[in-house]
Amino acid sequence: MAGKIRHSGVVESVEASKLKVRIVQTSACAACGARGLCHAAESKEKLIEATASDTGRFSVGQTVTIEGTSKYGLKAVRLAFLYPLILLITVMILATKLTDASEPVSALAGVAAVAAWYIGLSFFKDRLRTVFSFHIVNEYY
Repeated sequence: MAGKIRHSGVVESVEASKLKVRIVQTSACAACGARGLCHAAESKEKLIEATASDTGRFSVGQTVTIEGTSKYGLKAVRLAFLYPLILLITVMILATKLTDASEPVSALAGVAAVAAWYIGLSFFKDRLRTVFSFHIVNEYY
C-alpha cells in the first residue's frame, strides 16, 4: 500500500462515470487518545470526485473506499505551493535588481506573477482533474 492515499467515505451523489464521496480528513492528532485534552486535533469534511467503472452499483449513503497515488499528491503540492513561491521570490528579486524598483513595487510584481500563475492553472483545470483523480477501491455493496 506504499505510495497510496486511501480514505473511507460516504457516497453523496452518483453521476454518469463519477461519484461524489464525502470524506472526513483528520490530522494525526485527531486519532490520538489525548485529543480531548490538548485541543490540537482537527478534522475536516471534504467532497471528493472519484471515478468508477460501473456507477450503477453505487447508491447515495453507501460507504466506499477511495484511493489516489501519493506521487500525484506531491505533484499537486508543487504546482499549488512550491512553484508559486519560487516565482514570487524570483520576480521580486529580479524586479528590485534589474529595474531598481522600490520594495512595494517589487512585492506587487511578485503578487501579480503568482496571480498569473493561478489563472494559468485554471485554464488547465480539466486536464489536471484527470491527472489528480481518485478511484473506488472496493466495488461491493
